[in-house]
Amino acid sequence: MPYYKYKARDELGKAVSGVATADGPDDLEAGLKDSGLYLVSSRKVARPRRLTHRLARKELTAFTAQLASIAGSGVPLLEGLEDIGAETDNMLLKETVRSIIAELRRGRSLSDAMEMSPTNFGALYVNTVRAGEETGSLESVFERLVSYLEWEEEIASRIKQAAAYPVIVGIMLTVVVALLVGFILPRFAAIFAKKGFPLPLPTRMLLGAAMFLREYWPFVLAGVVALAVLVKLFGATDTGRRTYDRIKLATPVVGELMRKLALTRFAHTLATTVGSGVDIISALNLAGLAAGNFHYMRAGREVAESVSSGNTVASSLKKTGLFPALFVRMVAVGERTGALAALLDKASRAYDREVKPAVARIMTAFEALVTVVMGVAVAMVALSIFLPLYKMLMLVRR
Repeated sequence: MPYYKYKARDELGKAVSGVATADGPDDLEAGLKDSGLYLVSSRKVARPRRLTHRLARKELTAFTAQLASIAGSGVPLLEGLEDIGAETDNMLLKETVRSIIAELRRGRSLSDAMEMSPTNFGALYVNTVRAGEETGSLESVFERLVSYLEWEEEIASRIKQAAAYPVIVGIMLTVVVALLVGFILPRFAAIFAKKGFPLPLPTRMLLGAAMFLREYWPFVLAGVVALAVLVKLFGATDTGRRTYDRIKLATPVVGELMRKLALTRFAHTLATTVGSGVDIISALNLAGLAAGNFHYMRAGREVAESVSSGNTVASSLKKTGLFPALFVRMVAVGERTGALAALLDKASRAYDREVKPAVARIMTAFEALVTVVMGVAVAMVALSIFLPLYKMLMLVRR
């Protein structure tokens, strides 16, 4: 079925645009009319480009909670979605709901309709909803997704908290050093030059660096930007991702947190998908993608291939060498007893409890490191200023 990019107006005359599938312009117009829209113009496009922005995680969580309520209340899905679209003030959510309704009216399933908006509904979300449709357990699936999204928000908050202190202190340190080196030190140097006092080596070095930056700052800035772009481009390649993620895991202190985060995401995603009825092969692939680390993503793919060849999940996880023995044992017990989802839930909660202390340890280490770096930097600048003053006083006394 071809895609059409359309412009339309709602019942209040407000302009609306989007992308929809239809057999032809007449079918498109009829479908939009069912959604309360009146077609103005349309053109066929190669592929859908529905939304250029993404719903915030909190908005997606609230929307998912509303879907869980609809699924559990017996209200028809279309009516419930229409109510959500009418009540929300978020234009992005309103357009998302409108596009889902339009696809449902065309006979698509909810998961297929959501798949049309990949910016907001990723593979994990869509596959989980599809499993819920197949098993008839949409309410519990949406409740699991709400828990998963809330957990993701909490993890993101912890990471931001860990990164906030060193970033703030680093900015303050940069500003302080820039003021001292860029303004205060040159004035002292001018005074010493008038008096004919020789400047010590540390002062000359800092002055030379300040003069170089002042003279060639456009080239320095361009070099920094070019380096950042090259690093980003390299990180977008498989080799770059593999290298960066290996460095993250091998870095002292930080590596511990990265490993725990990857394990937590893997276990939590696997528990959510398996518990929602997603087949184990798809669940393993999705868990690897959600881990946020190239090596765990590859491990998820390798384990999925191994399981599809007839091996157990536990033995396949063990072969990768990335998963702790306790996690492997819990998975093995879950496979033997038929309670894999429940055991994975326990494992994910256990790793989740370990993340908070790991974040606290990293924050302590970063605070100590930043304090030392800040002290050394300020001491060097202070030495460059006070050493000439001391020499001048000695010369005056003579």
